Amino acid sequence: MKKIILFLICTIILSGISLFAVNSITRSTFTASANFPSEWAITYLSVELKERGTDISKTSFTFNTSASALNIGTTFYTANEYAVIYTTWTSASNGRLLVYTDNTASDANPNYTGSGDPAGLLISTGTTTPYDPLQLCWRVTDISTTTVNVLWKLVGSDMKLYCGPNMPEDYYVFLWMKDKGYGTWYNSGDNAYATIKKFDFSGAWIHHAEGESDWATTVSPDYFYLGCNYERAKAGLSYKTTTLRFDLIFD
Repeated sequence: MKKIILFLICTIILSGISLFAVNSITRSTFTASANFPSEWAITYLSVELKERGTDISKTSFTFNTSASALNIGTTFYTANEYAVIYTTWTSASNGRLLVYTDNTASDANPNYTGSGDPAGLLISTGTTTPYDPLQLCWRVTDISTTTVNVLWKLVGSDMKLYCGPNMPEDYYVFLWMKDKGYGTWYNSGDNAYATIKKFDFSGAWIHHAEGESDWATTVSPDYFYLGCNYERAKAGLSYKTTTLRFDLIFD
């Protein structure tokens, strides 16, 4: 095979003919342009769930509720899955990618009927429940990571969440999950816990820690990790939410 290729190459060179020469006889030149009105936008969101460690595709977040899965020195479990989030934003308007539970929504099963904060995993023994959920928390990064253990400490009366064992205790990379049906669950301020990512003319930023200034420039995709606080969990019961939503919105 090599000999045949060499012979063909030599034939082309020796012929003195350039196969790639273009001699113009007559030419027309045009301009191409495109204007995008401010009300037009190209926005895109895709979320893929994958198993941590294997990257096998999954359809839901799950938690291994066993002693071996519990993060040492804490009541938090980390989900077996993580999300790969793909986003595109070309709108002239500002926008955000939000994450939240919607446990008082009509499609929530179970549906929260209590008077407290609905955010988290609900007792799933019926279609409704008044009992307070297990708290959820989340973290987003611009690269996939194996540092996902949730650790906590009290700062005043606030429980602060960080990653162990190799990250600083004052770098609070996990944010508490909000629920759409409770309080000031979302605003466009930089301290909005429901915001994973924000967009404007200058680019895109992920909310990599809880502080108002803890934003980092990023490109798609981003990586989302979920934690759950089992401090309130009761033996023998199951917990779930059917309304953990990722929502791309205009500000």
